[in-house]
Amino acid sequence: MTKRNFYAIWLAIVVLGGVAISSLAYMSSLNKDRLNERGIMEQNRKFVEGFFNFESTDQRYDAIKPYTTEQGYRSTFPSGTDLPQNSKIHSKVNNLKAFMQKDPVPKKEEVEILNKFELTTEFNGIGSTQTIIMKTVLLETDNWKVNDIEMIIQNTHE
Repeated sequence: MTKRNFYAIWLAIVVLGGVAISSLAYMSSLNKDRLNERGIMEQNRKFVEGFFNFESTDQRYDAIKPYTTEQGYRSTFPSGTDLPQNSKIHSKVNNLKAFMQKDPVPKKEEVEILNKFELTTEFNGIGSTQTIIMKTVLLETDNWKVNDIEMIIQNTHE
């Protein structure tokens, strides 16, 4: 084997090794991003289900506290400033679909999610079903937590 062939083979091995290492690093980064997205979506689901699956308003607000920042918790109050009085209302989420917004230049510490679901509510034995579209904004603190909500559409089914 000539020196020239040796160096050509050595260069090919180095280049292929570099490509393989870069490829592994990229795949590792993709897997980390997917795991992070799953964690965000799981926190969002727990919040939505906690906020809308309840037997009383006290139960509702106790259920969401672990999934919200203080600002996010307050954004769920109907008046925006005071916790509502306890009442006996039965509510249940069905067919939850959540869509994470992918910005071209995403803020790493904040994520917006659009949630679409059917909400069945019963009060004094009278029930109704609505289609809800709600935006949640999750903020990365020690864990992803809801920092704001916005009700976009509420349609009542006949």
